[in-house]
Formats: sequence, C-alpha cells, structure tokens
Amino acid sequence: MKKYSLLLLSLCVTVSLISCGLSTGKYSDVRALMQDSITAQETLIKDIDAASNATDIAKAINSYADAIEGLQPKIKQLQAKYPELNNESAQLPKELLDLEQKQAEISQKLTTSMMEKMPKYATDKEVMKASMRLAKISQM
Repeated sequence: MKKYSLLLLSLCVTVSLISCGLSTGKYSDVRALMQDSITAQETLIKDIDAASNATDIAKAINSYADAIEGLQPKIKQLQAKYPELNNESAQLPKELLDLEQKQAEISQKLTTSMMEKMPKYATDKEVMKASMRLAKISQM
C-alpha cells in the first residue's frame, strides 16, 4: 500500500509540475523551487495535523527543516541568477503570481495548524530544539 501511495504521490507531483509549466519560461527553475517549498509546507501541515504528541511535532518540524535545508543551495543559486527577484518590494513576474498566491494560502493553513497544536507542545524540550533548528536554517 505504501508503495502505491508513493507512486501516486510521484505521479501527482509530476502532473502538477507539468501543468504549472515548469519546463518552459524564464523563471521555470524558480517555479520548481517555489513548488518544492509549497510541497514541503503541505507535508508539514499534514504532519502537524496528524501529530498526537510532542515527539510527532518535533519530528514534523525536523522533517520540514531537512527539506528547507535541502533547498538552501538552490535558493542561493537562484538569488544570484535572478537578482531582480531579491528586492522584497518588487512585484513578482506574472509567471510566478499563481504560486505566490498558493504560497500565501499555504502559509495561512500552516499558521492555523501551528496555533492549534503548538500551545500544547511548545515547551517540550524536543519541540523547542526542533523549532530552534528550523529558525537557524531559515535565517541562512
């Protein structure tokens, strides 16, 4: 069953990447990175929502930190390749606006999930350690 779930997930990701037009356009590599980030956040939300104890929360945060850490080299590469995207006040190119909107929606869902679970587990030693690790990675 797990094998089929992974196969289905892989197929869904492939279809979504193709439908988003990742293989063409000036910012296709940025779109791919944004989609990877969204997927990581969706997984975090799913894991947090399913968590039933502090260990589950810490594991979810650490898995997300692993994903973000894996994206860091690509982020740095794309920041150098597209300096025009580094200006926070600049408007994103139209090719990226749909993913920016999706990112905003995912961020709201993540905030809701965190607000529901974190008050109960935030003082746990492992959750605090995982949260600190994520904060450190996010500042890179």
